[in-house]
This record gives sequence, C-alpha cells and structure tokens, in this order.
Amino acid sequence: MKHKPVYNGEPAKIRCPLFEAFVKYNYSTAHSSGLTLIWYWIGRGQDLEEPINFRLPDNHISKEKDTLWFRPALLNDTGNYTCMLRYLKANNLLLLDAEFCTLVDKFHERKVYGVNLTFLIVRQTYDGDYTCIATYRENGRDFNLTRTFRVKVVASPSSSTAPLIRNPNSYVVYERKPDGKEYDIYVSYARNAEEEEFVLLTLRGVLENEFGYKLCIFDRDSLPGGIVTDETLSFIQRSRRLLVVLSPNYVLQGTQALLELKAGLEDMASKGTIKVILVQYRAVKRSKVKELRQAKAALTVIKWKGEKSSYPRGRFWKRLLVEMPVKSRPKSMVMVDKSKSSFPSLKDV
Repeated sequence: MKHKPVYNGEPAKIRCPLFEAFVKYNYSTAHSSGLTLIWYWIGRGQDLEEPINFRLPDNHISKEKDTLWFRPALLNDTGNYTCMLRYLKANNLLLLDAEFCTLVDKFHERKVYGVNLTFLIVRQTYDGDYTCIATYRENGRDFNLTRTFRVKVVASPSSSTAPLIRNPNSYVVYERKPDGKEYDIYVSYARNAEEEEFVLLTLRGVLENEFGYKLCIFDRDSLPGGIVTDETLSFIQRSRRLLVVLSPNYVLQGTQALLELKAGLEDMASKGTIKVILVQYRAVKRSKVKELRQAKAALTVIKWKGEKSSYPRGRFWKRLLVEMPVKSRPKSMVMVDKSKSSFPSLKDV
C-alpha cells in the first residue's frame, strides 16, 4: 500500500499500481480486451468499501484512463483507494491541511530565480523546510500546488581539521571485534640464514616486543611431523595479515614461500579475510611469477633500507604500522618519553 500525502484544497492524482507493476500490461491493452478499471474507496474510520460514482453532479473526483484525479482534494477524501482489474492493489491518500504552513515572502541572502531558490550565502540558520506554491487554472477554476523541500546545512570542507595521529604505544585504546583469528601476522620469507635473521630478530623483535603484535612464523610455531602444505594453509587462514618479505631468493620456483604468497593473494581476492603486505628486503628484478607481478602492481611495497630503516619510529615502521591490524589493547598505556626510548636503534635488538 502506497501513502500519498497531499494538501487540502489542492489538486492531486493517484495512478493505479496495477499498470506500474507489470510492464507488459497498460491501460489501452486492458481496455481493448474488454476489461474495466473500477475504483473503490474506504473512508477514514469506516469499514465498508464503496465504489466511487463519477457521475454525481459537481463531483470533484474524476477518472482519466488509469489515473484518479481530485480537483481539488478535500479533507473528507482521506482514506484507502483501491483499483480493480483482475486483482486488487491499494493506495492510501493522506490529506494535509495547508493552514499549518508558514509562508515567508522575504529571504535574506536567498534569491528566487524562476522556479529556483538560490542561496547567495549559506548559514546554519537557513537549515529547514522550504515550501513553494504554484497556481494554475483548469476548467475555469484556480488550483494551488504545494511542494516542500528540506535543506540541510553542513560544515564546509575548508573548515575541517586534519586528524591527529598519536603513537599507538602511548595514548590510544583500541577495540576489535572477535574475528576468530589466532595470529595478527603470518610472516612469509625465503628460508636462508640472512633473511631468517631479519625475520626472527628484526621484524619479530620490534612487532612482538615493542608493538605487541602476535606473529606466526612457520619454522618457529609449527609442530614436527605435520604436512607442510596443510599446516601452511591453516596458519594463513588463522592470521589477519600476510607479511611477505621480498628478495631474489623468495621468487625461486617450487619454494614454500611462493605457496604462502599464492594462498594469501587468493584468500584476499575471494574472501577478503586476510590482507597481504609486501616488504622489500632486497630488490627483485622482473619476476616470472605472475602472482607476484600482479601483487606489486596492486599493493604498496614498503622498502627496507638497511641502517636507514633501523629506528622503530622511522618511516619504515610507521608505514608498516599503517598496514597492521588494530590491536585489542596497546602493550603500554603510559606516556612515552622519546628521549628515554628503550629502543633507540635495532642494533640493540
């Protein structure tokens, strides 16, 4: 049932919804096939449905094809109107008394140009409803048409301020909805002495000890005797992020690292339950691995620059923290004095 509010004393119309619901039917085809459109009315507070008699003298209600016209609509016309062709559908007509409207004839800093109202200067006090009234003549009678529009005044973008970002270790309390994940980050890297040292000492030392994230490192957290492929996929599914440490050794065919990369990218594309983070430990020339080329084209690559990236409050770690999941609660809730930081450099880790 549709509700159509109109103003008392103004013309209004209701179109039979039987012809709105089915495109293949229209009034002409229905009429030519011998069908008759009949309108019924139930007044407000009444229980008996009555057919509308359009032949009464001085009747202000008329039927034009599939449309019911009120010229004008009166308060007594309030009720439910039903059109019948093969089955019933109803419209509800709600009459509004225009006496409750306040007419404003002067708009300060607002000008009327034809049918448009232009705001020369927008102020908060101009928020509200604006009503326009149009007059037209039909069959020797004058009718008014009233329409109301709501204007909502919002702040200008130029008055907005930049967000204030504080050190997550110092000020912010985080809340995270349970997602069934056990680890914050699964680290994928090439299995060699140099990169294992970077992962176990540098990444793990800062992300776990200083920033409070829970890392999953396969060689450290897996149990002996298990199937490598199954355990790898299980770890990735239980992690919120897949951190990929890129190097020339990483892209060698047939390695466990490529299995981890492909599994993470597939999960991110199909389910969206994990996000892949690319960290370039060593520059990688053009790779033959299609998945890696696509990932580098679509994702941001955070570059490790050796000694320049060794400070936990440096650019490398700030960019990495932006990609990290929100923590339930920071490891430290006290104010941190930068001059007395416990980790001036990764050399001490």
